Amino acid sequence: SILTIQEAIDVLHPSAIIMVGIAFGIDQKKRHMGDILVSKQLVPYDLQRVGTDTTGKMIVTLRADRPSASSRMLSIFRGAANYWQAPPKVHFGPVLSGDKLVDNLDYRDQLIGLNQEAIGGEMEGAGLYAIAQRKKVDWILVKAICDWADGQKTQQDEGQRQRDAAENAVRFLLY
Repeated sequence: SILTIQEAIDVLHPSAIIMVGIAFGIDQKKRHMGDILVSKQLVPYDLQRVGTDTTGKMIVTLRADRPSASSRMLSIFRGAANYWQAPPKVHFGPVLSGDKLVDNLDYRDQLIGLNQEAIGGEMEGAGLYAIAQRKKVDWILVKAICDWADGQKTQQDEGQRQRDAAENAVRFLLY
């Protein structure tokens, strides 16, 4: 996403970027397939320190910034969410972001352990932030849940769930 976003900024000179797409969900008791996730903050998980505590147990510490989405963009999307009546629900919170396509329950749970408040995860947001910050452009993520990153993607209609999630995110953006 980094090169595409950089080229788009250089050509279009936008005041803000809204990244729309699909994400994995985390808590099936609080969220449902197709629910919309709006980033209040990104939690990049690729830059880590992996160490050992005094008992020999592995300790993973995130080393990247935890950037907040633009307050201007958050305000706009919160306002829209106040009047959004159609399902699915809209959730605001930290979103995990990294280069890995996560489809393993144990690994997903390790990521959740790095930020208990995270509402989901995805793969392009950290790149968006890196370029948007450098180019001084406001940004926000609007993505919808297409799976639970639990190793079950291929057992269900993955393509249809991705299409439905992407459509939900776009419908909310257009709203």
